[in-house]
This record gives sequence, C-alpha cells and structure tokens, in this order.
Amino acid sequence: MISMRNPEEKTLAPRIRFSGFNDAWEQRRLGDIADVNPSSTLPDSFEYVDLESVIGTEMVSHRTEVRAMAPLRAQRLAKLGDIFFQTVRPYQKNNYLFELPDKDYVFSTGYAQLRPTCVSRFLFPYLQRASFVNRVLDRCTGTGYPAISASDLGDIEISSPLSSEEQHKIGALFSCLDNLIALHQRKCDGLKMVKKSLLEKMFPREGETTPELRFSGFTDAWEQRRLGDVTEVFDGTHQTPTYTDGGVMFVSVEDIATLRSDKYISRDAFEKDFKVHPEKGDTLMTRIGDIGTANVVNSDDDLAFYVSLALLKPREIDSIYLVYCLSSPFARNELYKRTLHIAFPKKINKNEIEKSLIPYPISNAEQRKIGALFSRLDNLIALHQRKLDLLKNVKKSLLEGMFV
Repeated sequence: MISMRNPEEKTLAPRIRFSGFNDAWEQRRLGDIADVNPSSTLPDSFEYVDLESVIGTEMVSHRTEVRAMAPLRAQRLAKLGDIFFQTVRPYQKNNYLFELPDKDYVFSTGYAQLRPTCVSRFLFPYLQRASFVNRVLDRCTGTGYPAISASDLGDIEISSPLSSEEQHKIGALFSCLDNLIALHQRKCDGLKMVKKSLLEKMFPREGETTPELRFSGFTDAWEQRRLGDVTEVFDGTHQTPTYTDGGVMFVSVEDIATLRSDKYISRDAFEKDFKVHPEKGDTLMTRIGDIGTANVVNSDDDLAFYVSLALLKPREIDSIYLVYCLSSPFARNELYKRTLHIAFPKKINKNEIEKSLIPYPISNAEQRKIGALFSRLDNLIALHQRKLDLLKNVKKSLLEGMFV
C-alpha cells in the first residue's frame, strides 16, 4: 500500500510513500553512494555504446569494436547494476541502467559511469527527475553543448531512505512502470510500421495499375485521376485573422491531426472571408511543411481555415479513402514534384494540387474498405498513444511525489 504524508510535516520524507516506512530520509553526496567512473581494463573486443545509442532509458543500438581500433571515447566497461548518466546535454535524459546478462559492453566517456552502493533501481529514477536534472544543468559549462564534469556530478546532494527494503520497493515500482511504457511504445511503433508498410503495398506503385495487396473480390485495374477531377479544391483565407473569444473555430496547419483549436474568429469575419467553407465529409489538406497530410471534417459546425490548408470537396471519391490515398508514396511523390521548394516554408499552389495525380480504384466499395482499414489502424495507434501518454504522466507525477 501507498500512504500520503501530511505536507505540514517537516521530516525529510517524500510526499507519497509505501506504508510501513516512517524513518526520515538522509541527504548524501551522489559520490558517497556511488563510485563515479570506476577504473577498468577493456577486453580485446566489445559492444560499444555511444551517445546516440541510448534514447530515453532504452538502448536502441550498439556496435562491435576491437580495442586496438576503437574510438578513444570507449572507456567505460559496464558491470551489472551500473548507471550511465549522460553528461553532455543532460537535459535530454538519455540515461541507462545496465542490467544485461551479457558481458563486455563499453560506454562512451560522454556518460558518467555510476556504480551505486545503494539499490541501483532506486537511484536510477531519482536521476531522471526534472528537479535533479535542473541541478545538473546549473553546474554545467558550455552553451551549445552544456556538460558537467564527473567531480561536479558527484558533489550533488541527493536524498535516500536508510532502508534498503524501501529502496527496493521504489525501484521495483519504477522498473514496472518503465516496462509498461516500453511495451506500449513498442506496440505504438509497431503499428506505425504496419501502417507505413500497408501504405506502400495497398496502393499501386508508379507505372503499375494494381496494388501488391488487395481485398478479395476486386480485380479491376486502378486508374490515375487528377485531384481536380475527383474533388473541388479551395484556398483558405489569406487574411491574418483577428481572434475573438468565441464565434467560429479557426484551424491552421498545426491543427490538421484533430481539426480542433482554441482560436476563433467572429461570425462576421467568417461570412465575409468564407464564401465556400468546410462541411461534414469534406477533407482538409496541408499545403506547407508536411504537404499532403489530410483529415476528414466530421462535424456540422462551421469551421474557418487558413491558407496553409486546402479544402477538398469530394465529387467522385470517398473522403476517408482520399485521406489515406494522399499519404501513399505515389501521391506524395506527385505533390512533391509540384511543390515550390524555393519558398520557405515550401508550399504547393492550388492549381498544382488540382493537377496532382492520385491512384484511384473505380469501385467505391473498394475505396471504402481501404479507408476503413486505415481508419481502424489509426484508432489502434491513438489508443496505445493515449495509454503511453497516461503512463508517462503517472511516472512524472510519481517521480516528484515519491522522492525528496
């Protein structure tokens, strides 16, 4: 069980604590509870971990090196339970707790190697806390690449419980949270890779008339149609909007994922500038930046949009199919060829959007099946992303509440 401390108590103790532990925590230098950069002798060959090899708390890559040919920065021979703290740009918090059964991993000198005398799994999340990283940054030198020395890192005071059992419990909780976060991150990344693969295989490649993967029952050759032939294309307003406290919602390129924003223009401005406006079932598409990203309007409410978006009103094409079709490699390449790359940010003009070719199955039923598949896939991705964000928020809250 977890208990909450009365915030008026002056005892050095965390606000959130496992039941049964009441002793005050103690403050000690990091260098007193962990050996900083212990000496070691490198093996003849090893797996090298550089500063690009760790993202967040995960090791994403490593490479085999021979000692005689290895980079000079390959110096930190890992031992089970060691913590590798990023000393260059520590605000990135790309730190790693070494718990691999394998031997002969050597880390770059861009990390401080900490060999704790306390419980490693307790100390590791402590070092990830925003408040600790801020204290590290206060001691950093340099601006573009702020870095902290091993001695300055070792001088930072931290608070820890005297009870190793309490340390173990805290460490186990955060280890479990990290595993859950990594699980949902892998699921999210895996689904995104599936979507990327299907976008390549469920739409014909350039020069072909059928896709590699197809729903059964559909055998007709696909066509290529101009966007201007299957949709009507309209510009958003070029006028710099005057925002109001209420009225008609105003969206721009940064709102394409949700078509929601906290910006509004007056009803009078909307009637003046939008003779044609989005209706339910229409599609809005980005015209600058990541050109071709699109979303379907799913509301009957009036919606105003800036010129960074284009409005596509379908004539002979399913709206949801159109959204995913625009993300296919063929359509992306068409839009890219017609983009003004000399502009900043790069953009595509309305008439070039109309000329852009897209792959087009003549069966509306096939269009709907393709759109429904990708829509379900996006819903799954969003579900895991929400779980991932929730777990990260829980971890962030507990990092501040369960430590001093």
